[in-house]
Amino acid sequence: MAFLCLLCHQAGHKMADCSDGNRPRGNNTPGPKAVTSFAAVKTSRDALCARCEDLHVMDLLLREDVVDELDTVYKAVSTNLKRHRSLGPYRDIVLVDTCPLCRLLFGIFPPEDADIEPDADYLLKPLRTYNRLGGVIRADDDDSDNTKRNAYGVSLSILARPMLSKQAVELLAMSSYRFIYETSFGIASSSLPPTSATTSTTSTAAAKPRQGLPARPRAPVVDYSVIQSWLHRCDTHHPDCTAVWVDELLTTSMIDVQTLSIVPCPANCRYLALSYVWGHVVPEEDALTKGTLPATITDAIEATKKLGFRYLWVDALCIDQDPTSPAKMQQLGIMDRIYAGAYATLVAFYGDSSLFGLRGSTPERARPAQPHETLVDPLTRTAYDVAAMYPTMAAEWEFPTCTHKTRAWTLQEEYLSQRLIMFGKDQVHYRCQNVILTETVDETRDPSQLLDLLQSGTGEAGDYFRELSKSRAAAQADAAAGGHKSNINNTSNNSNNGGGPSLARRRQMAAAQYVSALDDYTSRNMARDTDSLNACLGMLSFLKRMASLQDFVWGLPLRDFPLSLMWCHVSSSSKGNITLPPPRRRADFPSWSFVGWQGEVSYILPENLLPVAEKSTRERAEMDRKQITHDLCIAFGGIDNKTVRLAGWTVRFAIQTAPFSTAYVPGTDESIGMLTQNEERHPTSLPSGVFDFVVVQRVKRNLGNGRFRHLLYLLMLDDNGGGGAVPSRRTLVQWNVEGSFIPTPAYADMLKRREDIQLV
Repeated sequence: MAFLCLLCHQAGHKMADCSDGNRPRGNNTPGPKAVTSFAAVKTSRDALCARCEDLHVMDLLLREDVVDELDTVYKAVSTNLKRHRSLGPYRDIVLVDTCPLCRLLFGIFPPEDADIEPDADYLLKPLRTYNRLGGVIRADDDDSDNTKRNAYGVSLSILARPMLSKQAVELLAMSSYRFIYETSFGIASSSLPPTSATTSTTSTAAAKPRQGLPARPRAPVVDYSVIQSWLHRCDTHHPDCTAVWVDELLTTSMIDVQTLSIVPCPANCRYLALSYVWGHVVPEEDALTKGTLPATITDAIEATKKLGFRYLWVDALCIDQDPTSPAKMQQLGIMDRIYAGAYATLVAFYGDSSLFGLRGSTPERARPAQPHETLVDPLTRTAYDVAAMYPTMAAEWEFPTCTHKTRAWTLQEEYLSQRLIMFGKDQVHYRCQNVILTETVDETRDPSQLLDLLQSGTGEAGDYFRELSKSRAAAQADAAAGGHKSNINNTSNNSNNGGGPSLARRRQMAAAQYVSALDDYTSRNMARDTDSLNACLGMLSFLKRMASLQDFVWGLPLRDFPLSLMWCHVSSSSKGNITLPPPRRRADFPSWSFVGWQGEVSYILPENLLPVAEKSTRERAEMDRKQITHDLCIAFGGIDNKTVRLAGWTVRFAIQTAPFSTAYVPGTDESIGMLTQNEERHPTSLPSGVFDFVVVQRVKRNLGNGRFRHLLYLLMLDDNGGGGAVPSRRTLVQWNVEGSFIPTPAYADMLKRREDIQLV
């Protein structure tokens, strides 16, 4: 018998005797865990140590009632807490290599966390396997006897008690909370009797208890037949995930993985694309023929072969990299076509450069062995395979090793692709327009089809997802038809008419998608300021087609939604403990567009991007109920290079910030309202002085009894030295007009109507 140390990840001593124990907590950087040495001590029915016997984990996995934590929150917090098993404080935990559960815990135990008190208890937390993936079975969904719920398995994960309390608070506060746990373990599908088809429609009442979504054993090298089964499932059941061919793709080049050469794209080509982080690694000239390609591209070529495809599109090789090349600009303009036209996109989800390769794609890129053991149920004396279930795709987004999510270029690649095959740290993930699958969870055992997003979505969220999926499919169909509108473009606002959402509904969804994408895009990094617009052109082109929008103007949908000028920089005060760098101007772009700035951007009132006439019936009814009206809305007039022409209202007033930013009638001490910059929580950040503003929108609310509230959203201008220079945008300001000032003639006189507003 040998002890297993969680500090250095080696066998032969307790943590109390480890030399790494002298280092500050949380500062250990141990190497790979010594799991390979277990083969010499493993037997098919190893007995548990006394501590592990007392945990009764097989009762948790097979019998004890584990409540759905995404449905009955309060009941779950009280009921599931009783199911937790204590392991003790981190450095007091003793593991031995002769106990199968000790070996399993050793294989999945998270690193020591310096933010957790040394005497904090670590726990085994049970969770329904579908909860772990974000699924939910609600008690009112014809499951009063818990038949559906009990058809699914239970997973166990390790976390410290303070983290458990934090998750409970987040769950109570966030209706859309998705569980992000470290590695879990559960009963493996290899222990269960055979099941029927991948997406069985048999009665859930006849399903065997706790066989749904079990762990799936995986080898260090990817089993490509699993990925092929995902693709086949998608081909069979998801017509809206089909790649869309357009003749513009004939202008592209492809890698022929059989001949290892760059060739013109064949007509109706079935190809894969690659999404990855360059990391300042640029392939040398003729690297394909010389065999000097970065590992990620080399692995993508091998994966393409293994999946049965001949052609692969990789930007570094298939686009002319000369920044002055007209061909490059043409290719950047059809990035939406390239990624939407790919049968699937391979994603290098792990690593910060193209040198990392695709984890598990080849023997050279083999992953650590998956922890798995045989545990015997003491009640029935039945032996079960138990295996690790690695963190979900949502969890990997948060990994510091996932640089992919931090790069601006990769957002549109994720957004535009019909299918994503994501090579993560420890497993492969799959995402299409309808389902998210993962390598260490067996999706072939999903009796209620909880992983099918279109089938399992309920309520408004489910309806919205289905409408969005149809809208995306219609946009792709329009592209395939050469830009002609598909039958989705009807006049009804009802999405259940068989043809999908109406044009009005698609415009609403495009506005919402734009707001969400802009928030994500501007929070990411890019190596060159000159890419500020290029890196999102494909995404904007797709949104344009999705809702039949007019051309975007320097990244903003001004021709359709002039109120898109109402973007603002995200402040540190809205980020809690995160300190954001101040926004930085990009001189090559106009100040009134987000592309002219480095820094995260959002909309204070994203729903106001749409004019009132285009809002949903429910939104207009809610405005009427609250007696809210909008006016003084900015109008788009035209564009001349970087100078935008607008029609609307302007206002000039003085600002005094001592200590709070307050508006004054110029030359007087008459206070006319409080001012807030962007979405700052505290009105203390604006400079003092007299400034000009452009009104983007006024929101008025009748408070009753002759009282009103006026909130104006303003673009604060920089006169750029005066002398007739065209002003630029400085920041967004909210003006909460003093109630007593609203009925005065001076208020109306301050607002000047102009048809010739210009910003640069």
